[in-house]
Amino acid sequence: MVGSSANVILAHPDVAPVTSIADLVALARARPGQITYGSFGPGSLAHLTVEVISLAAGVRFEDVPYRGAASMFTDLLAGRIGFGMASPPTAVPTAREGRVRAIGVTTRDRLAALPNVPTLVESGFPDLELPGWHALVAPAATPAPILARLRAEFDAVLASHAYIAAMEAIHTDVRRLSPAEADALLGRERRLWAEAVRASGATVE
Repeated sequence: MVGSSANVILAHPDVAPVTSIADLVALARARPGQITYGSFGPGSLAHLTVEVISLAAGVRFEDVPYRGAASMFTDLLAGRIGFGMASPPTAVPTAREGRVRAIGVTTRDRLAALPNVPTLVESGFPDLELPGWHALVAPAATPAPILARLRAEFDAVLASHAYIAAMEAIHTDVRRLSPAEADALLGRERRLWAEAVRASGATVE
């Protein structure tokens, strides 16, 4: 495991007049079936992340699928949907401009560029940590000496100032996990997302 990055949940102030995830959940309870969000299609990270939040909160949001992030973000800024998610390089400057409101981040820690925006854990969901993570993988049959050499070389890169600075520039945390720790994380991720897929009804066509 080499890094993790947040997704930022952004709400349009006119369509979803909320300032927190708790407000968003309360709005969905008060207006069932009316609070829309943009995703990148069934089974996409944006779709399943909202499904996980919905399961935890016991509410439903209406998915509006898009072919990509650009078209979703255009409609979010125009107030055609209530909320959506974006990566920090897109979300941070837009939230600072005030065109949309950042109400939550999906990582375990707050985003340094948006220090006043709480995490899902801080928003009342103690078990929800939903980062985008980055890992290095090799074929299962790769000989142990080669894996050990690769780990040593990558460890040196991950500890370098150049790598850390490059990750900071794109709002990504350096997250160094051992192979065993990464395997454990992947196991938890598979269970989490499998439950979200079942709840969403998404299928492979």
